[in-house]
Amino acid sequence: MLTLARRILVALGLARTQVWQPGHYFSSGDEYQRWLESGTARIRDMVDMEELRLLLAHRNGYLREAALRRAGELHATALWTEVLGLCNDWVAPIRARAKRVSLGWLRDADISTLLPHLPALAELASRRREDHAAFVAQFESRLMEDQNLTSLFETAGASDSRKLARYCFALLERSAFPQARLIELGLAKADVTLQGRALQLIRSLSAGEQAGYALSLLASRRNYLRWYGLDMLWRADPAGAREVALGHLLSPYAALRDKAFKLSGLSREALLALAEQRLRSPGAGSSDIRVGLLLLASGGKKDCAGLVHSIYLKHPAPTVRGAALLTLARLSPEEAGPLLLPAVVSEFSAVGRAAMLAALALELKPSQAQWRELAAQANSATVAQRMHRWAHSMDKWLELAVLLEIACLHPQHRPFCFDGTRRWTVAFNRSWEALDAETREWIFSNLALLDGMGMKLDGLKFFLD
Repeated sequence: MLTLARRILVALGLARTQVWQPGHYFSSGDEYQRWLESGTARIRDMVDMEELRLLLAHRNGYLREAALRRAGELHATALWTEVLGLCNDWVAPIRARAKRVSLGWLRDADISTLLPHLPALAELASRRREDHAAFVAQFESRLMEDQNLTSLFETAGASDSRKLARYCFALLERSAFPQARLIELGLAKADVTLQGRALQLIRSLSAGEQAGYALSLLASRRNYLRWYGLDMLWRADPAGAREVALGHLLSPYAALRDKAFKLSGLSREALLALAEQRLRSPGAGSSDIRVGLLLLASGGKKDCAGLVHSIYLKHPAPTVRGAALLTLARLSPEEAGPLLLPAVVSEFSAVGRAAMLAALALELKPSQAQWRELAAQANSATVAQRMHRWAHSMDKWLELAVLLEIACLHPQHRPFCFDGTRRWTVAFNRSWEALDAETREWIFSNLALLDGMGMKLDGLKFFLD
């Protein structure tokens, strides 16, 4: 295969080949004709595959066609990928010859010869051009012969290319390949499209067969596959589905959790009681605790606020502490309020982001002194960006003031702050006069500090003046 740099040189006519040298290319005239005749004459006797590979990508159509003719004479199937690419050439005679050469090779080709060039065929098929339909159909007909299906299956399973795996899967779907193995392939690939096709195939089966697949889906590590497994089991065996649903009531995946709750037949009060019981259990894992906290918050179990405050705000897992802050903000805003500002500048993203979301939900508005104190603690880029997002969500002028404050206090954050300032200047440029005097003074004091540090902000000063 040609490297990207080599292809660029060929496309620009800068690649040194036996047929073409820099400084000897002319678009017209006698010298051009002599150059072209000399080049095509050399191609007629050429046997170097790499040289032919280069010439198949040459910018001159006559040389491409001559190289294509020579590749056909040599039966050079190693160049099949390049020849298939020429089926989309902008010159009609080259497109026609590329198809003739490819079909000539196809008559005697076996699957081992075809497989290395399958990505090029998949690319050609994906264009869905009517003038390619009959040509592509002949290749696909050969690939879907019974003796070739196992090779297609192995290629789809081993390929890292999603386009190639999907193309092989589509060919297998249209063939006589066993449906059970095809479902297995689709579910095994980390590709939502193939998994969706496998699920469609399962849906076409009888209820009893679906129930068998449902149990394997419920054992999957992927949450959305477990959702489909529970849904299929309910369609085939409602009583069995209710029992299985009880095990997914506290799933971290919200859609699966909701589905399990609907199928379980439990009341909302019973679900909240289960969540509280799980929270009080000494062996509960972080995931179960986090989900239980969120369920208590959504159910408004205010009597659990003391439990959340006394135990889970001190939990070693940051995800649990973050969920506890969100829960406490819902159950007892007056207790949560004083805890949110210190938590916003936490180095743990799960805690800081949860504190920011809780503060926005409670419409908490720090004073200027509190903002400046928080900015002083923004030592890491994560905390600085979180403060910027928080200020941006509240007020555009507060966003500018916070960015400038962070830039004054933390030199390492200045590139990020100045990028944010430039974006701010483009987006908001008409409401400076309406800003309150205290924030105007705060902004100008930071501008003066930065100017004293040698940071030139003349454009921003001009904009504000």
